[in-house]
Amino acid sequence: MVVSGLLQIHLVDARVSDPSPGFWSPFLILLSLLVSAGRMDPYVILRYMGQERKSRVLREGGSNPTWNETFTFQAEYPAPDHQHNLVLKIMDEDTFSADDFAGAATINVGDLLQLGAEKGSAELPPHRYRVVLADRSYQGDIRVGVSFKRKVSIVSYFSFRFTGQERQMPKLEALAKKPLKDTVDNRVRQSSEKIKRAGEKEPKNHSPHARKTRDGIAMQEFY
Repeated sequence: MVVSGLLQIHLVDARVSDPSPGFWSPFLILLSLLVSAGRMDPYVILRYMGQERKSRVLREGGSNPTWNETFTFQAEYPAPDHQHNLVLKIMDEDTFSADDFAGAATINVGDLLQLGAEKGSAELPPHRYRVVLADRSYQGDIRVGVSFKRKVSIVSYFSFRFTGQERQMPKLEALAKKPLKDTVDNRVRQSSEKIKRAGEKEPKNHSPHARKTRDGIAMQEFY
């Protein structure tokens, strides 16, 4: 049974080294230093299961940027390929050339998703993860918090009920059954109250015939 839900990423901050300009010419290096005063303009690209999010660019954020942003991804457990890797790629935005790669961190959230699928939700508080370059050399760290919340629907409940798997997840059955029962009870109670109120009210009759009859005037005299 595949359980779906929302994976939420809290991007806090990072500590990374300024990426090397590589094959830049001395002129471009000097021009870059004059424009940015040698400070990084970092941002983060987050990828999970084909989905991508991007943080804001911190102008002159330097090598110790703080974003404090939250991103949400659709998640399933288990994943089709059983790969639950969240990749965070730190970049340095440049004006006169392609953005520089400052390092990346990979977080396996499989255990978190499994726990959330069983209990309904799970959370990892902000923690620092290693940031490395393509050659696996250490470049710094990034602080990230991760949480997962399972989706529960009536369709999921009935699919479990009629396939005989409700015993494996009694909490899911209780969550799905309670709202449905409450809704039916509320509608029955509201209908009963409406019928009762309607029976207590005297029907209004505003016809001239009715008024004349109550006043004691014969029907033939009115007509």
